[in-house]
Amino acid sequence: MPHKNTIRKYFPGGYYHIYNRGVEKRIIFKDKKDFLKFISIIESYMTPKDNITSDLPITHTPYWRAKLDKGEVEIISFCLMPNHFHLLLKQNTKAGVTKFMRRISNAYVSYFNKKYERVGVLFQGKFKAANIDSDAYLLHLSRYIHLNPLEVRPLNIAKRRWLLNYPFSSLMEYLGKRKTNWINSKVVLSFFNRSILPFKKSLTYHQFVESYIFNPQSEVEGLTLE
Repeated sequence: MPHKNTIRKYFPGGYYHIYNRGVEKRIIFKDKKDFLKFISIIESYMTPKDNITSDLPITHTPYWRAKLDKGEVEIISFCLMPNHFHLLLKQNTKAGVTKFMRRISNAYVSYFNKKYERVGVLFQGKFKAANIDSDAYLLHLSRYIHLNPLEVRPLNIAKRRWLLNYPFSSLMEYLGKRKTNWINSKVVLSFFNRSILPFKKSLTYHQFVESYIFNPQSEVEGLTLE
């Protein structure tokens, strides 16, 4: 049976939670360079070299042989973990998500296999995708993605500090600690400038994340990897 969160059809203007893990749950990011390479591949497809504005410590490597057209997808948020990754994407064209994921996956697998002298698949089949069908779901999902690193460390003050400065997610862009022009945090952050339910106008995204730090998954069902 198809995975319950695997979508085969996408529509322009839709928001999607995209995720995948290493085959047999293997590590897919073995060191800092691997994390940064995956991010640099994303950046290469999202932003022409001359227009990059990023505080991320990466070296730009162009992948123009199969580039995307401008604006096909938008990166709303992301998080990379040693054996899996999460992306929150907005699709602006008919096949934007599929094209984007095929390109970054192929480019990273090629890099990883060459570096570690291996052959074959790296990811656990086709990426998984869940459609985001409400504002509340979108907000909780962005928080779920940014809280993902909590899974690998015991909960304490040091862990909280580590989470807020985790370098391989977009949380620092949301907190104003880092600027990256290909991350569209405004989609989520705009809700915190409006007096709408279920969030009060005075609540900041920082408070929104920290208020859930002890139980990050209870309101976001069906998003964990299988």
